[in-house]
Amino acid sequence: MNSKEVVEIRSNEVEALIDSITPGKYFTVTFEKRDGSLRFLETIKDVSFGVTGSGGPYEPREKGIVNLYDIDLAATKEPKESWRAVRYDSVRMVVFSVDGEMVAYSVIKEP
Repeated sequence: MNSKEVVEIRSNEVEALIDSITPGKYFTVTFEKRDGSLRFLETIKDVSFGVTGSGGPYEPREKGIVNLYDIDLAATKEPKESWRAVRYDSVRMVVFSVDGEMVAYSVIKEP
C-alpha cells in the first residue's frame, strides 16, 4: 500500500461512501468540528464495542450523523466513551484501502 489515489466527491456522497466501506475495515475520517478546527479520526466500520443495545434518544442517520468508534481514544478510555458523532456534512476526507491501494476521498466543499 505505497501509493495513494485522491478522488474528489461531493458532500452529498459522503454517507453512501461510508456505507460502502466493508464492515470490520479500518479507515480514517477528517472532519470539521463546530468550532471550525479539523479533527482526524481513526475508526473501524460497524463495531459494537461498548454498545449496550439500549440505543440513543434519536436515530443518528435521520439527523445526518454517523457514529464512529475512535480507536485512538479507546486506548485510554472505556469503550463506551470512545464513540464520536460526526455530521456527514462536516466530513472533509475519508481514506481507506481499496484492492490493496490507499484511496483518499476528498470532499468538495459546495457553496
